[in-house]
Amino acid sequence: MTQLRLTVVYPPTLDWGWMTQRPQQISLRLARRGIGVVYCNLTQRPGRPLEPISPNLWICHDFEALKRQPVPGAVVWASWGRHWPLFGRWNALLNVFDNLDDFESWERDDREAAARADLVLATSRLLFQRWAARRPHVYLVPNACDFEHFHRAAVSPPLPEPPDLAGIPRPRVLYMGALAPWLDAAAIEALVATYPGTAFVFIGASMGYEPPRRPNVHVLGLKPYEALPSYLAHCDAGLIPFRPERVTKAANPVKLYEYLAAGLPVLASCLPELEPYAGVVHLAGQPPEWAALLPAALADTSAARREQRAAVARANTWDDRVDQIVSLLHKAIAVKQARESASAVWRVRPQPYVKRM
Repeated sequence: MTQLRLTVVYPPTLDWGWMTQRPQQISLRLARRGIGVVYCNLTQRPGRPLEPISPNLWICHDFEALKRQPVPGAVVWASWGRHWPLFGRWNALLNVFDNLDDFESWERDDREAAARADLVLATSRLLFQRWAARRPHVYLVPNACDFEHFHRAAVSPPLPEPPDLAGIPRPRVLYMGALAPWLDAAAIEALVATYPGTAFVFIGASMGYEPPRRPNVHVLGLKPYEALPSYLAHCDAGLIPFRPERVTKAANPVKLYEYLAAGLPVLASCLPELEPYAGVVHLAGQPPEWAALLPAALADTSAARREQRAAVARANTWDDRVDQIVSLLHKAIAVKQARESASAVWRVRPQPYVKRM
């Protein structure tokens, strides 16, 4: 049986070029597998036509115009629950809720999206268990990494050292990601105060958290995705300092796999999605534990340990995740079409003749 050509529509959530994350990684790989993707930027420019950026992948700058156009074989893909009212638009073959986060303010929309979707994907075990207890067709699809991209930081010859990093003394401990309120300010303060001779480098968008203003703290801002391996190649450990709270307990950090692909030792918060990697990463709880564990993390540089970290990253790639997703999409479409066909047969089934007296 010939499979129908699909076109995934990703409603406005993130701009394509802003902090390459799960939506962009999945979109790129769906397109490479022959599935059309219309990725709608959050920043809209009405009147601007669809912008092709690679085979089968377009950026939409005018979502209102797109809503008035036919999209054959549409799959509506929402990673923000607030987009659930779009489910069914374009006579969608399938409605997908890709649940990435667990913000309290999103709870009502997330429940609605999970209830109305044909297929629910969850990035963490907590989110998977929540929806699997309420409905069928829920699957765990954790985050991952582009292994080849980030493993370039671990091989010889080394990548060029970025100029804004070159003047910073070593050792360098890197945090790469959003500077957001869920960062553990107390743990970070304990680290930078205890180790004034260690440089702490922060790369990412400012989103409500300001690192300590100390001589050994270096805030370099948001960097292009293409440049990240060069920064990783010239740092000595990676940090995931998340404060234990609702959003972080359901988080499966992309940066975990990216640090590991780069060969870096990792010092991270003891959170549900990180606990399974306790043999590979250094897990800390209270601020004194962070300060106590940093020397061991910085010394964790043997070739065997670097290969162990790389092996974990190699087993968690976006290509593998998208292979799983493509299989789930076709399976879910088949299930939905079979259900609709059975329903149609029932509606037109002749009623038994009853002789009227």
